[in-house]
Amino acid sequence: MRIRTQIAEMRQDGYSPARRTAAAVAAFVACMLPMAAFAQGTAQLSARVDIDHDRTYVHDTLNLTISVFGNGIRLGRSIRIDDLPGKDLFRYGEFKELQPSRAVVGGRLTESRHFTCTAIPLTEGTFKIQPSLHVGVMEPDLAFFGDPFRERAVQMTPPATNVLVAPLPQKDRPANFSGAVGQFDFALDISPTDVAVGSLITATMKVAGNGYLDDIVPPASSPGRDFKVYEPRKISEKPGQELVFQQIIIPQSTNAAMLPAFSFSFFNPRAEKYQTLTRGPTRLVFHPPKTIDHQPASFTNVQRTATTRTNLVTSQPVSSPLSNREAFELIRKEPAKDPWTWISLLLLLAIALVLFTGPRLYARSGKRVLARLAAVAFITLLLAGLGAGLFHSVSRVLFSGATATVVRAGKVRFAPSELALESFELAAGTKVYVQTVHGGWAKIAANGKRGWAPISSLTRSR
Repeated sequence: MRIRTQIAEMRQDGYSPARRTAAAVAAFVACMLPMAAFAQGTAQLSARVDIDHDRTYVHDTLNLTISVFGNGIRLGRSIRIDDLPGKDLFRYGEFKELQPSRAVVGGRLTESRHFTCTAIPLTEGTFKIQPSLHVGVMEPDLAFFGDPFRERAVQMTPPATNVLVAPLPQKDRPANFSGAVGQFDFALDISPTDVAVGSLITATMKVAGNGYLDDIVPPASSPGRDFKVYEPRKISEKPGQELVFQQIIIPQSTNAAMLPAFSFSFFNPRAEKYQTLTRGPTRLVFHPPKTIDHQPASFTNVQRTATTRTNLVTSQPVSSPLSNREAFELIRKEPAKDPWTWISLLLLLAIALVLFTGPRLYARSGKRVLARLAAVAFITLLLAGLGAGLFHSVSRVLFSGATATVVRAGKVRFAPSELALESFELAAGTKVYVQTVHGGWAKIAANGKRGWAPISSLTRSR
């Protein structure tokens, strides 16, 4: 095909028949040179396995590179790598091809292709790495028409490379060894540091580097009895590169003025030793709680003296806060005072009346019209009763209980505890619906939101 193309180009350029013949012969000879190399056996194909460390440790991350070289031969596009040590011995990353190279040296074409991946040994021992390669090479095609080369797969085996994998040393192993193997850095962020007793402190721990990070133990601290500590949780991950943990810590008293240091221990296979990185300690500054303490839960009859308190926001006298017992009485509505109770009773009486009179009207008059009217009335009353009951149930869920007034601005929480997370804030004077009571807390609904507020921050609405 190339010879015919060159002849056609020479015709267009006005070459003489003699010159066209000479050029065609030259092109034919150029195409036949690779065939001669194959025939004489001067074309060479070779491969090599490289690994950056032939002595290493379990869970170290190795770089495995397989190179294929062609001397006097064109390499094809396809290559297959088989017979690496099993996946129970090594964990392999995805093979990636590096930049290939091609040059002409001494009139011969030299070409190379390189493929690399990570290999993590999972157990100790001595392992031979000698893969079986199926390499595509371009060989001459004697057919006169078409491409003078075609790709053919050639199987070859490179020289073996041995790797000695040792177990992690027991000597000098820290008690808090995380299980990480590689080279890492450790960063710690504590927020906030201006706290009150019971505040939630978030410790964010970031481990970054290169190596084995599977199922490691997070960085740890020993805060002591002045802190309540929750288990750390993993919030983000980049396999083999980065892990980020978060941990919630709650100071229990003002004696917890210093949050102890966090440490992260790992094994560095390049230095062949364990390393421990420490961050901290962190000083905490305490301020008085922003929420006013309330009386603990009490279900006994407590006599409270009616007092007048001043609202700090409006500077207007307001009623005294509710007691636990008053809060219970506030949400306990008497049936006689609930208009929905009377509506439900009237609907039930109407349905019973229709059921009682309908058959008798039909028996006495023999007219089906009255019976049909009774049936329609029954269905209408039944649907009205169901609708009223549903509306009553929904309204009690959303707006159950009588209204109360916030006498002291504060935070509404997700649970009846000072340690619970904040839901939203209420200003003094806000009208709320009291839904239920638990201990010294009332579950309220206001402005489309719900949560728990101290009973002592509420008063009965007038």
